[in-house]
Amino acid sequence: MRPSYMQTKPSIDPELKLRSERVAEWYAPSRFGLFYHWGMFTGDGDSGANESNRPLYYDSIEAMEADAGDPDEVAKRLVKTATKTGAKYIIYTVFHTCDRFAIMYPTALDAFVYRSSVDYVGALIQEARKCDVKVILYLPGADPMHHIHSKGGPWLNEGVRDKASYAQMLEDVVTELWQLHGDAIAGFWLDGMMPETLKLPAYIHSLSQHLIVTINNEVLHNISETDMGTTEFLTGPCDPPYNRPSGLIKAHPKFGHILPPKRDYNEDIPTCNGWWHQRNAPFQDKISALPYPKEPHFWVKEMVSSLGQRGIWNYVMGIGPLITGEVPPAYQEMMDAMQRFMSWGSESIYDTVGGEISGFQPGWWNNGSFGSVTVSTKDPRISYLHITTAPSTSILRVPHNGVEVASVTDLRTKRELKFKALGCLDVEDIDWSEFDEFGHIVLKVVCS
Repeated sequence: MRPSYMQTKPSIDPELKLRSERVAEWYAPSRFGLFYHWGMFTGDGDSGANESNRPLYYDSIEAMEADAGDPDEVAKRLVKTATKTGAKYIIYTVFHTCDRFAIMYPTALDAFVYRSSVDYVGALIQEARKCDVKVILYLPGADPMHHIHSKGGPWLNEGVRDKASYAQMLEDVVTELWQLHGDAIAGFWLDGMMPETLKLPAYIHSLSQHLIVTINNEVLHNISETDMGTTEFLTGPCDPPYNRPSGLIKAHPKFGHILPPKRDYNEDIPTCNGWWHQRNAPFQDKISALPYPKEPHFWVKEMVSSLGQRGIWNYVMGIGPLITGEVPPAYQEMMDAMQRFMSWGSESIYDTVGGEISGFQPGWWNNGSFGSVTVSTKDPRISYLHITTAPSTSILRVPHNGVEVASVTDLRTKRELKFKALGCLDVEDIDWSEFDEFGHIVLKVVCS
């Protein structure tokens, strides 16, 4: 007779099941996106000031639109960067609190002091759809009060200067955008939450059960109808420096509640230039010290580490474009490095999950080597070993969970490699000299 605890099958939370199905439709298989902050704050500014008091670069929407030019051309440049680097989706700021709530389409709502006269949001959605790139729209969902009443404000019109009316305004913006663009919108990205906005995710899903809802600021799934949480803020050093998952070691003190490090249903969102493009000297000195402009392959290593150290993670690079929609020149080399990698390595990124559920163990390997693992969801027999720090010997040794290995191939060159798989996977004759050109090596491992 079966023990009593085996008599009943465990129940599956319907919301969890629905979320899993929704995420699996396109979002999780895409794995990689770009995050654009763009608007009246784009340009020079005092990056050392509190974000709610940073001066806008443009004094008026008219001045910003004159420099930006044709919204269709701006959209083409933004989407071109995504398609060039292999990003499958774009997160785009409809409006932002530190951009004085300047909304980037000619809304009929009367809440906004600054509103564009041309439709940057619509132009981006249309161009992205032509190029098979999804668009998720950013809205600030956290307490906006200190931003509304910052120096020079208030930055929203009467009637939306308290939390409850602001929350209703967000719902009205979602409604208006849905009426304008419908299922051309792939989801909404909510930057933080407050009690007054907790019903917004459910409202979004009432419009379409296919919309992805992401909530920023260390939120897991304690808010109903949340599809994805995020990793923006790390709580410890990264080891190696490009391995962001290793920087999640404790709850972040900023948010005042205990949350474990992210494992699954998470979107990692670093930024290479402080989210917004700025040109003033103090800001540029700070940015030039980061590895992205100095080490073009750092971005590739960071992406594959975020995707290959956990389970169901996505990775999105936050970048502030120029007002014309182009990539700032300092980041062109890293964009080129990503393009080169994705031209041959994209099969190890799209339609995969991370190595925590693989037959191979990601992390530190032999003789100082470090690597991540992605697993094909189309054929789970296939794993990809991303070696981002090479060993000091000619042999790579990767721990595995008793899998039977049928073949090991260099993904870029298609060259089959000699191996032994007793206890660990030992791979011989890897050409480590390719690190200088490509930043890392990917081995395609097929198991029996």
